[in-house]
Amino acid sequence: VAGKEGLAIALPGTLNRYATAPHSSSLNITGAITISAWIRPNDVHVRKILTKTGAGGYDLGLSSGGKVSFILNGNSAQSVQSATSYPADGSTWMHVA
Repeated sequence: VAGKEGLAIALPGTLNRYATAPHSSSLNITGAITISAWIRPNDVHVRKILTKTGAGGYDLGLSSGGKVSFILNGNSAQSVQSATSYPADGSTWMHVA
């Protein structure tokens, strides 16, 4: 769909809305990157925002403890969590990066 600048993806609805992309080496982290999204959680629950599976994988998501997390290679020892909790009222938008 048309975005504010360029193209965007629309994920209407409230549950199980996602997009997939085939594996591409262009998705491998080889230097500094920024991964960001606008989210509007409606509960405190484990949710994936963006995930790359396989070797060199990463995951930006929401934890059951109400925090935003980023994990490298599926290894919790290589992870970071937000200092504050995310809103879970279903109406507050939050930018995560």
